[in-house]
Amino acid sequence: MKKNTKLALVLSIITIVAIMTACDQVGEARDIETRISEVEQSVVELQARIEAEAQARNDELNTQEKLLEAKGEMLQAQIELQINQNYEKAVQAMESAKDKLQEASATSREAVQESINQLIADIDILEQQVQDKASEANNELQILLDEWEVRLLDSGE
Repeated sequence: MKKNTKLALVLSIITIVAIMTACDQVGEARDIETRISEVEQSVVELQARIEAEAQARNDELNTQEKLLEAKGEMLQAQIELQINQNYEKAVQAMESAKDKLQEASATSREAVQESINQLIADIDILEQQVQDKASEANNELQILLDEWEVRLLDSGE
C-alpha cells in the first residue's frame, strides 16, 4: 500500500511539474505572438507614413506643375505683348522661358522619383526585417515545441 501511495505521489508531482512547464511554454508562446504583433503593427504604421509622405510629395509635384503652367501662361501673355512690339525679341524670350520651364519640371520630377526610390528601398529593408523576425519567432516556437515533445515523451516513460 505504501508503494502505491508513493507511486501516486510521484505521479502527482510529475503531473504538476508537467502542467507548470506547459503553462510556462504557453506564456512564452504568447510573448512571441505579442512580439510578432508589435512588429506587424510597426510595419503597418511605417507603410502608412511612407504612403502619406509619398502622397505629400506627389501633391507637391502637382502644385509645382500647376505653378509652372501658370508661369508659362504669364510668359505667353508677355510674349504676345512683345510680339506686338518686337517680333524678334518675343521669339527669344519664348525660347528662354521654355528652356527654364523644362529645366524646372525635370528637376522636380527627378527629386520626386529619387524620393520614391528611397521609400521603396526603405520598404524593402523593413520587409526583410519583418521576415527575419518572423523566421526567428518561428524557430523559437519550433524549439519550444521540440522541448515540450521531449518532456512529454520523457514523462510518459
